Amino acid sequence: MIASLMMYARPELAGANARFWALIREELRVVGIDSPEHLSNDANAFDVWESPNLVVSQTCGMPYRIWLKDKVNLVGTPDYGMQDCPAGYFRSPLVVRVDYPCVALDDFKDARLAYNSTHSQSGFASVHAHSAAKGF
Repeated sequence: MIASLMMYARPELAGANARFWALIREELRVVGIDSPEHLSNDANAFDVWESPNLVVSQTCGMPYRIWLKDKVNLVGTPDYGMQDCPAGYFRSPLVVRVDYPCVALDDFKDARLAYNSTHSQSGFASVHAHSAAKGF
């Protein structure tokens, strides 16, 4: 059995993720689904997602839509209750040097973008879509 909540497995979220997994694991137990005691958050994402032993995991929306939708069952989408962000939406902050002259998205037409992964909805695809709509 394998389970992973790797998408937000950052040190500062370790306690919250442990509680989240404990709640998920208990609900799985209640409905008769066996699950591992510990998460495999350090495993390769596609090894987890494509494992025949997968119980539950997290994926970004983009890998799900592109590669996984016909291989796994979508159980749900968490809503982390971000302030001023409607349910079902997310925010992706753009970080810019304090002395950089660009302010509005249009100003960044010729700027360089550093991003976390081309397989990330919030980390690449959303910025790409907004930029492409503006012609860059």
